[in-house]
Amino acid sequence: MRSFNQLRQTRFGKRAAGEQSIRTRATRTVLSRGRVFRAVAFVALSLVAFIGLALSLGVPHLGRGHASLMAAEAVPPAQPAPPPQGYRPQFRDMVGINGGALRPDLMSAMKIGALRFAVSWDTVEPSRGQWNWTSTDGFIRGGAVQGYEMVPMLGYMARWAANGPNGSVPPKNLSDWTDYVTAVVARYSAAPYNVKYFQVWNEPTKAAGFWKGATDLQWVDVIYLPAARVIRDHGARVVFGGWPQNGPLPQLDAELQYRNAWQLTDIIDIHYFGLPAIQQIYAKWIATGKCKGIWETEVGNVNNPVFLTNLYSGMFNWAKARGNWTFPDQYKLFWYTGIGAGCSICLAQTGADGKTEALTANGQALQRLAQSLP
Repeated sequence: MRSFNQLRQTRFGKRAAGEQSIRTRATRTVLSRGRVFRAVAFVALSLVAFIGLALSLGVPHLGRGHASLMAAEAVPPAQPAPPPQGYRPQFRDMVGINGGALRPDLMSAMKIGALRFAVSWDTVEPSRGQWNWTSTDGFIRGGAVQGYEMVPMLGYMARWAANGPNGSVPPKNLSDWTDYVTAVVARYSAAPYNVKYFQVWNEPTKAAGFWKGATDLQWVDVIYLPAARVIRDHGARVVFGGWPQNGPLPQLDAELQYRNAWQLTDIIDIHYFGLPAIQQIYAKWIATGKCKGIWETEVGNVNNPVFLTNLYSGMFNWAKARGNWTFPDQYKLFWYTGIGAGCSICLAQTGADGKTEALTANGQALQRLAQSLP
């Protein structure tokens, strides 16, 4: 301000004053324009900050066109973590056989991973309290050493314990049945056998002929639920008793719902149904989280390599694509039967000398399929 007053006292005061007036107006204009520029810059920076905040909070559509330009200079977003490396389905995990023969060379060629067999009550307890494990110990131990999933089937009634003329009737005393189940499960769920799955009975309906009690639901009360509780108490898993092909699926559903039997069922087992039935069971019991898996512990029983190939390949591909296959024992098909003398429906048969063995047409088909799948 001082320099501006001195200019007014010179002989060029008026001119200087005029020039000073012009400069003052110019200065004010510049200052005004500076304020405008700063205001515009502030608004622009605020807008950028607001858009960035909105984008970070996931506000849709806001500033989408301009945000894409700013994103080019921004730090690129972190890439999503790779999915966890979980279970990868293997054909061997799905393939099982029925029978009491261990032939590692033939079974390996067909990628057989599981073996179902009966632990006969009559054999291991020929009379009450007298136990004989000679025939079962070596067989189950041998399978465990070879890496097979050994699946004992519990049943039928011992003759001394049966309330009737055959083994498909209820026991005279329920405690005899639970004592047998407890002895088998306690022995074979522990080391060195380490059996994980125990199947309760086989085709437990009056129509199938393997249960001759008063009603089919009586089997659930007297046989299934007591045995399932014992199996669970020993930390093992329960396989339902092989629902027969002549039993309607709604009846199977009703038995699983009866007294909430499904809550003690890990694996639902059916016989000779095929993939359409498996898909129905999956939707009702597996996809809903009620049970863990589906097995067919009896399939085949025919000399038909094309049927065998289609059955196993169809099941394997469906389970991988649609069955949410998350652990090795979730889906299994057990061919009936595995190895026998002069047996065309088997996978392998014993020669006339009783020693040599060779794959049948069924076995050769399974071998070719196994070699083509992981």
